[in-house]
Amino acid sequence: MKNSGPQPSTLSSTSFLEEIAYAVLAEDRPELCAVVLPSFRARAAFYRACARVAKRTTRLPQAFTLSGFVVAEEKLSIVDQLEALAVLYDVQLSEDGGHKGFENFLSWGPVALADFNAVDMSCLDAVSVFKNLKDIKDIEEWSFGEEEWSEDMKRFSDQWSRLAPLYTSFHKELESKGQTTLAMASRRQGESTEISSYTKVFAAGLTAVNKAQKKYLRKWDVAGKLVMMWDGDKSYVEDEQVEAGHFIRSFGGDYSVSDRFSSTSPELVAVDCSSLLSSCQYIREQVMEMTSEERSKTVIVVPDPSSLSILLQSLPVSKNGYNVTMGMSIRETPIYPFINLLNRIVTRGNSNWRYEELMSLVNQPVVLEAYGSDAFRADASRALHSLAGKHMVWVDEGVLAEYSGGEVLGFMQELKGLCVSGADEFLGGFVAWSKGVSERLEGCRDPWIKAGWGCVRKAVAMVLRLQESQKPCETTSDVWAVMRKLLGAQKIDLIGEPAEGLQIMGLTETRALDYDNVFVLDCNEGMLPKHEVIDSFIPFDLKMALKMPGRYEKEATYAYSFYRLLNRSKKIHFLFKGEGTTNDGTEVSRYILQLRSTFKPVGKLLPIKEVKFSMPLPGERPTIPPLELNNELRKRLDRWSENGMSPSAINKMVGCERNFAYRYLLKLQEQRDIQESMESNTIGSIVHFVFEEGLKTH
Repeated sequence: MKNSGPQPSTLSSTSFLEEIAYAVLAEDRPELCAVVLPSFRARAAFYRACARVAKRTTRLPQAFTLSGFVVAEEKLSIVDQLEALAVLYDVQLSEDGGHKGFENFLSWGPVALADFNAVDMSCLDAVSVFKNLKDIKDIEEWSFGEEEWSEDMKRFSDQWSRLAPLYTSFHKELESKGQTTLAMASRRQGESTEISSYTKVFAAGLTAVNKAQKKYLRKWDVAGKLVMMWDGDKSYVEDEQVEAGHFIRSFGGDYSVSDRFSSTSPELVAVDCSSLLSSCQYIREQVMEMTSEERSKTVIVVPDPSSLSILLQSLPVSKNGYNVTMGMSIRETPIYPFINLLNRIVTRGNSNWRYEELMSLVNQPVVLEAYGSDAFRADASRALHSLAGKHMVWVDEGVLAEYSGGEVLGFMQELKGLCVSGADEFLGGFVAWSKGVSERLEGCRDPWIKAGWGCVRKAVAMVLRLQESQKPCETTSDVWAVMRKLLGAQKIDLIGEPAEGLQIMGLTETRALDYDNVFVLDCNEGMLPKHEVIDSFIPFDLKMALKMPGRYEKEATYAYSFYRLLNRSKKIHFLFKGEGTTNDGTEVSRYILQLRSTFKPVGKLLPIKEVKFSMPLPGERPTIPPLELNNELRKRLDRWSENGMSPSAINKMVGCERNFAYRYLLKLQEQRDIQESMESNTIGSIVHFVFEEGLKTH
């Protein structure tokens, strides 16, 4: 096989990862070193950088993400989120005050689990934390001179009292299974005195390092084996007013960062667009003017995953497609609405379907990917058109068999196994049906659908395990409720490889990666930074007292990822929806305002080119030939006038001759849809008909 050689860099000058590669490969035995990077994408890019800069044949070091490096020596297996929830549910049932009902558990279980992880990552004593929490809640809710507490007061207080015992029992149960959480593994490794046999550890481009991870890195520092290589700039790291440098400053010790702004700075362009579609159109026009080499050095940053679909539809067609690297909530994929639609259909427990549900189902992206052959699409179009012509609001299996050639009927018959009331029967049928869908999706080219359906099967497997051990669900509705809550918390992570051509990434995925040209979408408040309400039993003031990370640390992560884009790039386009252009109170991101007014890296503001982009106007409207009243139209006009002329038809003839001819003479009509309630024009037509027929007899 022909060796194509190392891939070219995405940056015209030396990138951050190439600097890391030079430093690591300068070691006598690079293979005995470890390199810790912020993401899997950065890890893959680091190996490519090594291939570009290596001057001799050598064995490469091992590269890890930070969490992977910290727990590399962990003996217990790391449990995933869904499995951890199942274990916590089992544990709470065996504790005092335990309640059956997995659906009710899901209203507080994930929050408790997140707090357990937060306590472990902060290396805090769980018993003390949750005791403080209980005391605070007692004071907030009940300390108003009450001499005796009511039963509700006692039950409320007991709920907070359960958290510390649940934390202890939860981890004991996991250990008995040979498992642990990632947070507990990080804590255990951080508090251990042992380190592995690497001669040197290069920690490069890290940002949000929690206390457990910091303690683990400190062990290497004490041993004289840690080299911290920060991917930052003095302009924001040494300015304590800029939150972007918070994590570098708070790590402690001496830090060395670049000072590039003293000699050079990127070209900044702030693009005011009227809408997301307008922003994507701007990017499209810029991309179309680029050469293939320029595209390979370009990244489009998408802070809000919901913008991705519009962006992909707007970009020019690429023979090799586009590489997408980002995480997306399953709610943003076609999977979640498909599951909700399926729920409405099958929970009725019969073979009667509403026409609108049937139409939505056969046109749903998941169904079209799995069943959407040409024959299926043709059969669906023919059946739906015929049913609409018959005004069928409800469709049963017999009626569908009359109008379907077999493709659509066969698909709907597959769903009959899900139309049962018992939880166990439904789970058995759903497992078999979902397996069949997975097999049909093997060749699916839509990554969101394929990965999302994997999440569905994983959630079903978890519910099945719970049902076998605890029987939390009694009816099909219970199963659906649990599945929706489980799926709502799921995320799909895509890693776009190979890294060729134009790249599309989420904001956090850009860490440690450098590109000449950068486009940043969604530069509006609420998107950048993203305003998230994190569910937690631990109130903000207690988190502050315990030095646990909170909202400031979350926003500092966004700020670092944003400002880091300025380090080495040549040109950056910040795209935002202008103020007053929408009804949702949109305003430009604070980071753009900082660049315009307060961020002065060399004692003065960076020059920003302001652009107001408008969608291009379409070409000149084609000339419409005049309407000619030929012999055929005269004959049709005579036949039409024989039955009399209604006032609405006369009005249409006077108002627009072409519209009149199309509707009444040529009989051109829009596709017929089912109407479950009569509109005003339909009522008017009925009144016209009644008077016309009624007056004929007088």
